[in-house]
Amino acid sequence: MNQPLDILILEDRLSDALLLLRELRRGGFTINHLVVDNAADLKSALEETEWDLILSDYSMPGFDATAALKIVQTYGLDLPVIVVSGIVGEDAAVAAMKAGARDFFSKDKLTRLVPAVERELREAAQRRRRHEAEARFATAFHASPVGIAISRLADGQLLDVNARFLEIFGYTRNDIIGASDTGSELWAQPEQHDQIVKQLRQAGAVRNVEIAVKKKG
Repeated sequence: MNQPLDILILEDRLSDALLLLRELRRGGFTINHLVVDNAADLKSALEETEWDLILSDYSMPGFDATAALKIVQTYGLDLPVIVVSGIVGEDAAVAAMKAGARDFFSKDKLTRLVPAVERELREAAQRRRRHEAEARFATAFHASPVGIAISRLADGQLLDVNARFLEIFGYTRNDIIGASDTGSELWAQPEQHDQIVKQLRQAGAVRNVEIAVKKKG
């Protein structure tokens, strides 16, 4: 496979870190790694390098996985953390998962390591693609020369509008975001809303329908 992997390991025992690295290399990863065991070094590592994944022991002298997870979250990073620990207990597992760990298993179950890493890399890539698509949509939505509004199907509440929509109809965002657009304020013919909702539920899409919208005032 020879998949490159930039991995940050939180571990106070070098021998245990080497076992993790050996297992990952056996699984086909080409690894760039750093081993740290305290909060200050973790922060420096996060600031200096873009990592694919963190493997963390649960408990280290003066530091633990839950503290590490809080630090990762303060940096706003979508960085998967897998806890591989010598301490295996329900309380420890629950604490780690509540703090944001993506997985938790014992150091004597390293056969789980490669599948867990592969899964987290795959899911992280999917999240990045989704975020990139959302960012592209947001750019196009707000820059469009056409007035666009996004509303909720159930009650017609407006969730977002672009600047061109506000310019055309004379509203401000405070006027209409979060307010129902099913009444007289926006729809010139309120009965159209019910008709469109019915078509959407039946056919899944409505195209080329003209809707009369009232201007403010």
